[in-house]
Amino acid sequence: MITSAQASNTFFEFDLPSQPLTQSLEQFQKTTGINIVYAPKELANYYSPAIQGQYTPRQAIQILLAEHRLNAEFISNSMIAVKSASAVQQLPEMTVTGTPDPDSPDNRSYNHSSAFSATKTDTPIMETPMSIQVIPKALMEDQQAIQLKDALKNVSGVFTGNQSGEYGYDKFFIRGFPNAGSTQIYRDGLLLPRSNNDTFNIEQIEILKGPAAVLYGRVEPGGLINTVSKKPLDTPYYSLQQQFGSFDHYRTMADATGPITSDKSLLYRLNIAYQNTGTFVDLVDNERILVAPSLQWKPGDRDVLNFRLEYQNDNGRYYDGIPAVGRRPADIPISTFLGWGGDNEYQKQQRIVTGYDWTHHFNGDWKITNRFSYTNLNYKFINTYYGDSLADDNRTFTRANYHYPSDKTDAYATNLDLTGRFTTYGISHKVLLGFDYYRKDTHAIGYCCNALNGFIPTVDIYNPIHADVRVPLQNELNDYRRSSQYWYGLYFQDQVTFFDKLHLLFGGRQDWATDTRASASSAASYALAQDKVFSDSKFTPRAGILYQIQPSLSIYGNYVESFGVNNGRGFNNEPLKPQTATQYEAGVKKEWMDGKFITTLAYYDLTKKNITTTDPLHPQFVIPVGEARSRGVEFDISGRITENLSVIGSYSYTDTEITKDNRGNQGHKLPNVPKHAGSLWGKYDVTQGLLRGLNIGSGVFLIGKREGDNANSFELPGYVRWDALVGYRWRTSKTELSLQLNVNNILDKTYYDASPAGATNIYPGIPRTFLGSIKIAL
Repeated sequence: MITSAQASNTFFEFDLPSQPLTQSLEQFQKTTGINIVYAPKELANYYSPAIQGQYTPRQAIQILLAEHRLNAEFISNSMIAVKSASAVQQLPEMTVTGTPDPDSPDNRSYNHSSAFSATKTDTPIMETPMSIQVIPKALMEDQQAIQLKDALKNVSGVFTGNQSGEYGYDKFFIRGFPNAGSTQIYRDGLLLPRSNNDTFNIEQIEILKGPAAVLYGRVEPGGLINTVSKKPLDTPYYSLQQQFGSFDHYRTMADATGPITSDKSLLYRLNIAYQNTGTFVDLVDNERILVAPSLQWKPGDRDVLNFRLEYQNDNGRYYDGIPAVGRRPADIPISTFLGWGGDNEYQKQQRIVTGYDWTHHFNGDWKITNRFSYTNLNYKFINTYYGDSLADDNRTFTRANYHYPSDKTDAYATNLDLTGRFTTYGISHKVLLGFDYYRKDTHAIGYCCNALNGFIPTVDIYNPIHADVRVPLQNELNDYRRSSQYWYGLYFQDQVTFFDKLHLLFGGRQDWATDTRASASSAASYALAQDKVFSDSKFTPRAGILYQIQPSLSIYGNYVESFGVNNGRGFNNEPLKPQTATQYEAGVKKEWMDGKFITTLAYYDLTKKNITTTDPLHPQFVIPVGEARSRGVEFDISGRITENLSVIGSYSYTDTEITKDNRGNQGHKLPNVPKHAGSLWGKYDVTQGLLRGLNIGSGVFLIGKREGDNANSFELPGYVRWDALVGYRWRTSKTELSLQLNVNNILDKTYYDASPAGATNIYPGIPRTFLGSIKIAL
């Protein structure tokens, strides 16, 4: 970590092999003329990676220290002090102007210079020939983001597919394509099935645009969202925070971390959150409990083990949105609830995620990493299901029961990655060899809406009357289902660097995938049902090129293929053909202000085959719709313009088209994806004078009009939303007190987030909402 901005911007030629860190520091001193001060015993067992090329002293020292918890403090232009993170004391009245430790709770930067998800290596973004954006914890805290959708509104080409205030599954449209098959959300590089994520246990969010199947398997071609867990810190830190706001929102959060042993080889972290909140929708409220302990163990300088457990329990009432009337959402209050309203309606989900990652460093250049995750989901609910459309009077809805006392999923994910660096004939290589395996087993038993005697009274959308009795339930269940998905793959990647400026990326993956499923309408027939099996395999390549015209200016291009997954059931329970996709992309990346601010401009052309929609002859089943294309331009900015002003913004132009279809939709736009969208958020921190500690922020979020379904039968209007914050931080030598107030949708505009299931399933956005916070940190 660099803790001062006083280093010279002169570039020096470095050619250092992987070797003990003390030797690298001595050679660094000879090359730059900058004196290095350090305690030899502290660094005796550390190795540094090889470094070749032209770098400033700041860049070079950052590379040498990147794999260890060490700080480089520029005392002056001619002296650097290197010390362990634990030896650095927090100094009151000191303004830190360099690159902050990305893991520190005090890090308020909106910019990260490197990301893991695009290459599975910690590669600088300026050297990555892919479009990747990072949402840091600081931005999530400034905007008081609770759901992923609250944070991802800052990223170009990413649009929500889940309703406001709802704790169902996270759903997003990236570069035009939705989260089909729940293969879009990852945690620490491993897939989370049907996930819903609370942001409190997340350190940052990485969004990789375009197909990522080469490194991750059967993933959506639009992109991948990788959530990075908070990890234990070797410096004690404790915080307690209380949120309160509109619609009876209350949320309490506690975070504690630090060393367990005196030598700091064993660290812990515990995150706890409790939320009880209403929503702007009548009769819909939610309760959440989150408990997330983690441990980090360093048995030696070469090994690191992280253990994680996350327990999340959600209770609430299901909300299925409002319908379209004609070409627009129905002109009814967005607070309208069209469900039954009985006192036994509920939606409960319990999720347990546990896992570990282990890394062994053979030396400064080679390491091996093993990750494992197990997810257990227990989901049960009694919901009201709407009909497929309004009656001819355009005001009456048919409703039915949805009763599932048991819907369980067990998922296992693991991978093994070997990464290393070496040089041949002056050409540097960063290689990755890996294997991964994923399995998901689902068993569901319930009552679905396909029996006439299951229907409950119709509802008038302009005058809904909610019952004060229990929802009538069927005694005999009629939907028994089981399914298993498992796939494994071998993959390789080589990042080659010529002349310190030209970066080539080559990679490929061989996938083997199998789906099995069975269903029946009674317990007796279910016991006799035979699993239908589908299996396939495919090789997918990836290639990228990036040229650094200057260290702070890169141009890049890539070609990627993917092998996807089609979940759901075909008629007679037949498996569906897998998705495939190809993408061409080119772009420019530019760092400004000594790396504090970064911009990315990208153009892409993405085609996806075998997209699924509802089967028109059998509405409970799905079929591949054919082929669709998405082309567009995306622009993202993030970082600090000055030491006081932080900014993040985006713009996307997304042109989509259904190019092959069997339902008359050819030539239509893909749903829920605006052609134009953009955002700009800024925050100013007062660091001097009487107002020192005050911070103010504001932002606008613009979404253009969108088609509501594949048939383009209705439209969601465009909107502009204006948000703002005001906060105050008061710090002593050991304690920080934070007060903050966020106001979202200041002008109280009526808008609609998405219609992921068509004309009867439109989710309104939040009205004007106030969210306050009090936080104390030690």
